[in-house]
Amino acid sequence: MLHDNPILIKLKNKFKENFLRIEGTVKKNNKGYCSLETVHQKSFFIPSSLKNKVMNGDKITALVYLSENCNKAEPEKLIEPFLKRFVGQIKKENNRFFIYATYKYQKEKIICFLNNNVQKKMLKTGDWLIAEMCGHPLNGNDYFYAKLITFIARETNYLVPWLVTLSRYDVEYKDLNIVTEKKILDISNKRIDLTHLDFITIDNSNTEDIDDALYIEEISKEVFCLTIAIADPTAYFSKNSEVDKTAEKRAFTYYFPGFNIPMLPYQLSENLCSLKPSLLRSALVCRVKINKIGTIINNSIEFFLAWIKSKEKLAYYDVSNFLEKKNSKKEVVFHKKVIHQLKLLYSFYLIRRKWRYENTLILKSAPEYRFSMNEKGKITNIFVEYRRTANYIVEEAMIIANICAGKFLKDKLGFGIYNIYTGFDDAHIEEVVQILLKNGIQTNNYDITTVKGFCKIYRQLNNQKNQYLLRYIRKFQNFQEIKTKSGPHFGLGTNSYATWTSPIRKYSDLINHRLIKSVIFNNKVECPKESIVKKIHERRRMYRVVEREIKNWLYAQYISSINNKNYIFKAEIISILRFGIRVCLIENGAIAFIPLSFIVNKNDFLFVNNKQGILYLKKKILYKISDIIYVKIHEVKLDTNNIVVKPSI
Repeated sequence: MLHDNPILIKLKNKFKENFLRIEGTVKKNNKGYCSLETVHQKSFFIPSSLKNKVMNGDKITALVYLSENCNKAEPEKLIEPFLKRFVGQIKKENNRFFIYATYKYQKEKIICFLNNNVQKKMLKTGDWLIAEMCGHPLNGNDYFYAKLITFIARETNYLVPWLVTLSRYDVEYKDLNIVTEKKILDISNKRIDLTHLDFITIDNSNTEDIDDALYIEEISKEVFCLTIAIADPTAYFSKNSEVDKTAEKRAFTYYFPGFNIPMLPYQLSENLCSLKPSLLRSALVCRVKINKIGTIINNSIEFFLAWIKSKEKLAYYDVSNFLEKKNSKKEVVFHKKVIHQLKLLYSFYLIRRKWRYENTLILKSAPEYRFSMNEKGKITNIFVEYRRTANYIVEEAMIIANICAGKFLKDKLGFGIYNIYTGFDDAHIEEVVQILLKNGIQTNNYDITTVKGFCKIYRQLNNQKNQYLLRYIRKFQNFQEIKTKSGPHFGLGTNSYATWTSPIRKYSDLINHRLIKSVIFNNKVECPKESIVKKIHERRRMYRVVEREIKNWLYAQYISSINNKNYIFKAEIISILRFGIRVCLIENGAIAFIPLSFIVNKNDFLFVNNKQGILYLKKKILYKISDIIYVKIHEVKLDTNNIVVKPSI
């Protein structure tokens, strides 16, 4: 029989020798090239005749034919599709609907079917929808197809950048229509009447969800007594109530340009709990003494519940102008009692800031970019705001409040929601030490792992004119974490830090409110579950991704509207990659990309050290991270929201 034929057996064995079955991820680029990338960073070419069977990002198995000229991969089985639930735009062709996914290098035309939530007659070309992948060629289907789940918006809706991005990440953005109690639940004679004190609030002029108020007095020539009153939303709803469950799910109030998503219903966040002037409000209060050196008197820390009435709502801009003695077009006249508070707060700020500058760490604040929009959501301008005296006064007060809460919860309960930051990654300690020593900063493997040693290093880095080293060693640092057990925060130079000053906006602060109250009321309470901590972590990461994508979309729209192609932007290099340079346009905060082909000629000898963030030309440094350069707009790719620039000279 043929199966015993030695020639055929030899051919089969040879065939098997030349083929391998491997797993990998499909990679496509904008030029149509398709390959299979393995975890071992090996790449196998997928022929054009087969690339329509897969999508960029699909995890598959493939048969790989090994030859001297080219290693070809033939897609065999789908392990995990890249597209599952996704967002896309509809196109109608020959009375059929197709959806195009809005992800990088996703060019496939996906046939779509309707469900009961989406009516065929309501759809138009360009509409945005959520879809669910149902068919894939590697699963035996003839083509890609998806089921339309939810309508998002018309192409002409000016809210598309927000609605589409939020839908992509499944972020609930609709207003909360939850009815809440208008009376406080935890009525107690433990609430102290502080309505006679001259509390003031300092915030942005348009802020409605005001969650902190300050009062200060000079009780001796050597001591300030600072009272920090924080809004008390947990007085109006209980744990596991509908409001609480929604707040836990959202985890934060999301502040996007021109679009906010509250964690709590507006009835609470901007009304009953907001510390608006002249209104009686329940508050959780921290009172602490600070000596004239600038240190916290630890045995003076106390937490209690109170009634307060803010005497004045002040704006950062106006307070800064007053304290910095700067004239403005519209001069604000403050009441004598308010002026007294502002002068005392300013004295406190100067002393505390000086102590932190000399003993802990004050990181340089980044500018904030404000988007000015018209009623149709079109950006008319982007302007930069720098933090000023009033911002720093509130910052110092809030840092003290959170240090006090960290110590209070640690001493009284032994747990809470703590912000922990441990500086440099242990795996890179030796490398960082050597880098610092080479640059004249004395340290060692032990000091760099302590709060005191870390702060000393960064005080020296902050004082350097050249910011390259500061930018470079950031890549060796750990990320900030949230944990239920106390730990150090190297960035603030403290051994314990628990935030509680934004309970209207952050669920972690809401949890700490309940824990502090449990001590005040002498109630038993359990340590927060790790699952809740994990959710908060995940929501914070997602919030940053969503914010970045919305801003990139808005920046692309704004930059594309600038007609003057010769306009020169000042930019800072933020990263150097194999294929180009990423820069931040200092004027408006937009992130842009310079391809290497715009920097050098093909024949130039170029070396990219992306680890060090340096670009060498003929063995000499051409560019490095932190360099300030000047660029012009080359192209804005509205389909991917990428801004491409080129050096102006």
